[in-house]
Amino acid sequence: MTGILIGASLAVLIGFIAVICGFLHSLRRVLDSTANRLDAVSATTNDIRRSCATISPAIRSMNMNLYEVGANLAEVGDQSEALAERPKA
Repeated sequence: MTGILIGASLAVLIGFIAVICGFLHSLRRVLDSTANRLDAVSATTNDIRRSCATISPAIRSMNMNLYEVGANLAEVGDQSEALAERPKA
């Protein structure tokens, strides 16, 4: 009878250890998958940063062009007002 209790206890203990090992194995797979996803997100973020660094000078140049267009339009507006105030001959 004592042998059966010891055997049953060992079987339960082995089953418990197997469940713990299975859980740890599943947890490791989930953590590896998460690490891979984080690496992919990091790579994508770096790609976006590189492309933004490339686009930034173009945006700065476009802003300067728009500023120059605005300045020219203001000058044209001033000249048209001057023409409107001029007496007609």
